[in-house]
Amino acid sequence: MTVEFRLFGAVEATWAGRALALGHARQRSVLAVLLTEANRPVPAAVLLDRVWGQRLPDTARDTLGSYLSRLRRTLAPTGVTLTRGNGGYTLSVPESAVDLHRFRALCAKARTAPDALPLLAEALALWRGEPFADLDAPGLEPLRTALAQERHTAELDRDELLLAEGRHAELLPELTTAAAAAPLDERRAGQLMLALCRLGRQADALARYTELRARLAEELGIDPGPRLRELYQRILTADPGLTPPAGTTPAQLPAAPRLFTGRAAELAGLGVAGTSVVSGIGGIGKTSLVLHWAHANLAAFPDGQLYVDLRGFDPASPPMPPAVALRGFLDALGVLPAAVPVDEHAQAALYRSLVTGRRLLVVLDNARDSEQVLPLLPGSPSCTVVITSRHRLDGLLATHGARPVPLDALADPDARDLLARYLGESRLAAEPEAVTALLDRCARLPLALGIVAARAATHPGFPLAALAEELREDRLTALDAGELTASLRAVFATTYQALTPEAATLACLIAHAPGPDLSRPALLAMAADPQPAATAPQPATRALLRELTALHLVQEHAPARYRMHDLVRLHATERAAPDEPALRRLLAHYLHADDLAVEWPNLFAATELAAQRDWLPELTALSARLSRHLDERGHYDAALALHTLLLGTGHAELEGPAHIGIGLTHWRRGDFEPAITSFTRALEVGRRRADELVTGQALNGLGLSHWRLGQSDTALARHTEALALGRAAGIPHVEGYALVGIGFAAQWLGDYPSALSHHRMAVTVADSTGDADLECHARNGIGIACVGLDRLAEAIAQHEQALALARRRENRYAQAHSLTCLGLARHRAGDRAGALAPLRQGLATALEIGDGYQQARTHQLLAALHQDRGEPDQAGHHERSVRELRDRLDLPDAVHAMFPPAK
Repeated sequence: MTVEFRLFGAVEATWAGRALALGHARQRSVLAVLLTEANRPVPAAVLLDRVWGQRLPDTARDTLGSYLSRLRRTLAPTGVTLTRGNGGYTLSVPESAVDLHRFRALCAKARTAPDALPLLAEALALWRGEPFADLDAPGLEPLRTALAQERHTAELDRDELLLAEGRHAELLPELTTAAAAAPLDERRAGQLMLALCRLGRQADALARYTELRARLAEELGIDPGPRLRELYQRILTADPGLTPPAGTTPAQLPAAPRLFTGRAAELAGLGVAGTSVVSGIGGIGKTSLVLHWAHANLAAFPDGQLYVDLRGFDPASPPMPPAVALRGFLDALGVLPAAVPVDEHAQAALYRSLVTGRRLLVVLDNARDSEQVLPLLPGSPSCTVVITSRHRLDGLLATHGARPVPLDALADPDARDLLARYLGESRLAAEPEAVTALLDRCARLPLALGIVAARAATHPGFPLAALAEELREDRLTALDAGELTASLRAVFATTYQALTPEAATLACLIAHAPGPDLSRPALLAMAADPQPAATAPQPATRALLRELTALHLVQEHAPARYRMHDLVRLHATERAAPDEPALRRLLAHYLHADDLAVEWPNLFAATELAAQRDWLPELTALSARLSRHLDERGHYDAALALHTLLLGTGHAELEGPAHIGIGLTHWRRGDFEPAITSFTRALEVGRRRADELVTGQALNGLGLSHWRLGQSDTALARHTEALALGRAAGIPHVEGYALVGIGFAAQWLGDYPSALSHHRMAVTVADSTGDADLECHARNGIGIACVGLDRLAEAIAQHEQALALARRRENRYAQAHSLTCLGLARHRAGDRAGALAPLRQGLATALEIGDGYQQARTHQLLAALHQDRGEPDQAGHHERSVRELRDRLDLPDAVHAMFPPAK
């Protein structure tokens, strides 16, 4: 229920459909003053002055207090409050609930809105009569006069817009009455003169001017202003611009698209002034966007709309010459054939003259290049131009200040919404998995979605899953509706026709590259460009890239990083076979790529390519580099996929490392039973192949897994065996992690001196080999042992050192572990405040990488910390989280046993 206050006319208020009793005139005057100053404090002295003025009785202040109390009680149920403070009385009310404030807000919005007429009409409709019509409070009179002037201005603005729309006939009676009511108003007189002129009554229009000039001279001693004098001269000389001939207000826009969704940012980027270039690949929805926007903004172009399809990339016709388009515009603007100049430049000049000063929309659809567009650009800033093209038209952006509006594929929700508009929500809801597959295989391209939807609509009995399967088997064939304009192959082929042969070759090369995108150095490696990776490409390659990006076949989505839309890429791979030497050069590049944080998805795809083509050297090297990165950064899903891929290659030398990788990934996540299964398989492979590294890694993996499950004796036996093997075979990696594992097992058993000794030996091994990850784990082990031995300062120093190593290595697992250990050590040292931050950071990191065991340990430590801080609610939250993780991961009850018990 909303409350409404009316100050235009008699002062009234309604709430819940009924009128509120506002009291007698003086009390309503108090309310009116408060409403005019809504949400601002009004001092009592101001209220007294505005309500009583010079007629202030001795009892006025007491009477005012009585009025305010009554108003407060009357308004209380509505939610409107009347409070005292800040030097006055404040009526707190939504300004939209007061007709005066709503009127002013609508008028202000109309001053900047492209479609101001509805706003002004709504504002003026609020007026029911003279403001405060039933009140005689002297302080309201100045506001009453000011509001009348604001209303007059709004009426003038509205009538200006109505005249611009050509509605002079219906407006004439009102203009005549208004001009008589304000006989010295030059703007109103000009509106009446223009309406009379457009109705063929030039003599009456001139007479109005003569009459006004005489009154101004007699009453004010002045002449009419320059704007009115100019209008008089134009009427006197029968300026054709005042009375456009019939049929010269063009309306050439094709119909708006029936189904349109999304693109909010792009629609906002299209302004009702200047020139915009909407660009993107074929089928991305450029024309639909522009027509949807244009029809929604017709009121901003009262002088008409020009439209032409320039056929820049038409699969059936050559591009339209600019002269042909220009002649069509002149015809639409009412120029008789005999009056059209022969010279093309003269035609362009005539066209620019005709549109000068007119609020006109010009849509140049499907432009080939800037050269085709330039002769069709108006010279007047009053015109708005929107161009669509598969080309970015960089020249036009540079020389004419055009506004770029690039289009990409639809966002996922918008793509689904578009499909739902075609087929109905119920059909989509019945097959959600098929819908997901359709959206994915159409790559959120509007044309592709339209083709699939058309096929589904003509075969309502076909399950969507069948259509999705067709797309899986042969996407581009399935995305062909049998017409050139509804065939993705045909649409993309016309773009390739605009390329030089060298650019087309480069496009096909990029399309065959594995991974979601290509860095500039990677692209240069593929193209065998000898230019150093740190600098820009050689001029030839740079020019070809510019050609491809200008036509949106390749997108530079980040500085020096390039990608293709999925369907464009698929079409390009059909045009040329893979270049095997180029692909091997790319894989060689990835073996030494610097920024794995960005490049790892490409490395993964390159590893998949090496597996598919059975390029064993590249496969072995890439998988080793990628495996370490995925483990350190906590990309565990990708790590499992990588090692499963390696198992599927059938190469015996990759089997053991793959099982080790799968086991380690399960261990990182806290899935210890699956980890034991994989490490056991790795141990079998290692022993069968006499592979001491795999055997040692498997033993250490088994030891760590049994330790996490509380099986310390088994863990100790496995690590002891690994230690003997590592030392005998001279494998420091196996030896070092065996020492760490023995140290952890000793901690579990409470033998902290032994744990300390083994961890320090592990640090020595790490120092000798430069293994920073091993050193990090060993120093955390030293820290935990020192906590057990009550050497807390040393423990904190060790954990801080381990954390620094983990951060330098960007090892997310080691960071989480180091932070948790550091929080424990600080807590035990009595630094409860200092313990909280690392524990919270450790928990956040464990959550980020999906390490359930690490989460359980950190929750347990946070529960203890909050309990010591006297915060039982927070402690209870963490204890519940520990129980949930134990149940989900089947963890042992004594997860905390890896830490020394509190003393």
